[in-house]
Amino acid sequence: MWLLSQAILALALCCSDASEVAHTRTVRKQTSEPALVRRESSKSVNSTKESPQHVRAHAVKLKVAFAVFVTDIGTRGWKDAVDILAYSIKKAAAKSKHHVDLIALTTEHLSASKEIALKGAGFKEVQKRPVPVPPDEICDAMSQEHMQRVMGHSSAHNTFLMAHETIKYWGLSFTNFDRVLVLDADTMVLDPMDELMERDEDFIGTYDHGLDVKSSTMPPTQGGFLLFRPNTADFDAIKDLTREGNWSGAGWKRSGIGYCYGGVGPDGLLSYYFNQDALAEIKRISKERLPEGIDKSRVDGSRMLAVDRAVYDVVLNKRLRDELEQKNEDRALILDSVKSVHFTGDCIKPWICSQPRGWFCEGLQQKWWALRGELEASRGLTPSVRGCKAGSYTPIGKANSAASMSLVSIFRRMA
Repeated sequence: MWLLSQAILALALCCSDASEVAHTRTVRKQTSEPALVRRESSKSVNSTKESPQHVRAHAVKLKVAFAVFVTDIGTRGWKDAVDILAYSIKKAAAKSKHHVDLIALTTEHLSASKEIALKGAGFKEVQKRPVPVPPDEICDAMSQEHMQRVMGHSSAHNTFLMAHETIKYWGLSFTNFDRVLVLDADTMVLDPMDELMERDEDFIGTYDHGLDVKSSTMPPTQGGFLLFRPNTADFDAIKDLTREGNWSGAGWKRSGIGYCYGGVGPDGLLSYYFNQDALAEIKRISKERLPEGIDKSRVDGSRMLAVDRAVYDVVLNKRLRDELEQKNEDRALILDSVKSVHFTGDCIKPWICSQPRGWFCEGLQQKWWALRGELEASRGLTPSVRGCKAGSYTPIGKANSAASMSLVSIFRRMA
């Protein structure tokens, strides 16, 4: 009984200390700026035109990392997806005015053979990292339980623990880079996005309206596109908040931000953390009127820029479809304006071989198949026919082998 009481007391002290440290680091962050870039004062949300103060000077090349988050490479389709993503990033990087490195951010348990596969795809580094805060260190029982849940879809051979999603926070610690863009592996990059790298906001992402709940203060962040300005103060503060685990149906620290599917991780916590000093202003404005887009000013007190969901980290859902239809613009121009795509939501992974839903998804998937053809050609292979055959995906290399075997059969019959 005495041992049990001591254990309970130790846990209470742990949670109390975590809360105090998180508060201290937040205060320190508010009163001191990282040396990397001087931040100017925020503009009012009522302004619709960005002033030059929000764009970083780029006379000197920035060091930018595209960090692809990989939990596993479970199938040949996923291997092709990672290879094509790496190819798309390197192709985009060739058009950038900045120095771009391609790195993989993975769990500690990724096998040596898969690490070799990633380097063979063109990744300069494979950064194996632990979960920043193991679930058993989280003080709150509800947060701890959610962090141990299995996420993803077994049918897509893509399951992982919620805790693994928090490995993305390591992007904040890569202070040898000016900017780190953490991407999910089921994405596609079509542009270097220099205009985002040159911004001075500490965090840039897109809102995930599909995960949002009606009662929230603001939407969560879409977790497959996280552009950080790295610094260890933010990394440590986010770990402290995770350890404290003050997350519930009322969001993080009862802010109304972050209660959603996956909200105990990056989707919810990053929205809260980088907007915690703007809560009063966000509530005054209302989430329906929050600015979205690179040409909009961020909310006073916010350290986040929410960019256009039809251009960056495009996730197709009903809201985006409706918005695109309301624009009544040329479809080809809409597709040409896309700079990065996330194959989830209503436009899922091309290698899964589901029928694309509508013209926008079909156009995005065709861009992926075109990149696949370019990658095949770069490897000396004949570009395969775009699309799946009879609902089945043919991996890179297999299509050429099948074609060769067919020719051999024809010649044998002719002989």
